[in-house]
Amino acid sequence: MRSCCSLCSLETAVRPVHFALTFFVFFVLLFSESSVLNKAWRSNDTYFLTAILLLFVSLLFYLLAAIRDPGYTPRQDPSTQNQVLSLETLENPKTDIPALDLSHLSRGSNYCRVCCAPQPIRSKHCYTCGRCVRRFDHHCPWLGNCVGERNHRFFWLFLGCETALALWGLIIACGAMSRSGTVLEWLKANLMLLVCSLILLLAAFTTGILFVYHSYLMLCGQTTWEQACRHRISYLKELDDVYNPFDEGGCSNAYRFVCGGTRDWDQMYSATINRRVSLQP
Repeated sequence: MRSCCSLCSLETAVRPVHFALTFFVFFVLLFSESSVLNKAWRSNDTYFLTAILLLFVSLLFYLLAAIRDPGYTPRQDPSTQNQVLSLETLENPKTDIPALDLSHLSRGSNYCRVCCAPQPIRSKHCYTCGRCVRRFDHHCPWLGNCVGERNHRFFWLFLGCETALALWGLIIACGAMSRSGTVLEWLKANLMLLVCSLILLLAAFTTGILFVYHSYLMLCGQTTWEQACRHRISYLKELDDVYNPFDEGGCSNAYRFVCGGTRDWDQMYSATINRRVSLQP
């Protein structure tokens, strides 16, 4: 269950804000008589139909990323345990802790004392959501949801569609602006288009950078959390900085990212590490 805090309340309001801004910009461009979108709408041109399709595809991917289970791991019954212990700590006979069933833990795995359950490799506990998330990337306040194994591809597709939509809208808005009269007359005539242009510019810049970054992560087989906190992650901190045990090559990484489902990362990690050790002289 999510914790009750001002952050959660803010995130609950973000989704309607996203839809409101999207439709505000769209309808301003649509009803601006000088815009190419308005002319295409009146003539029922394929240009208008393409814009409608891209708009709803972008909103669809946003909803899928926002409301889909990001890959929550199962929780067990609550107990007095309230911290995350690494497998190495739990196996230490000098540690004064309650007896735990460690049979499900593999090399590099953790045990989450909040969820009271084994924490698979690449999983992390999100304190905003109150759950452990498989192949955790980050918690996105704009989605009001974590980005993990089950919704990361929808987040990436949303970023791509939103970037294309924002750039396209920016071109339409700039092309629809009146270029005559004094500065005050220009501002009065183009105020709404100017506001839309600023929104679209910010959206295109933000989502564009994120789309490029997450495309890079997809091709490398990494997550934001793993790249940013590698030195603190139990299963990565002892490895060479340039080595990624989850990298299967750019094409394979991209295919499994977009088309793949839930994977056994613990098994893959163990097999990769064992193979790497066997190849060392």
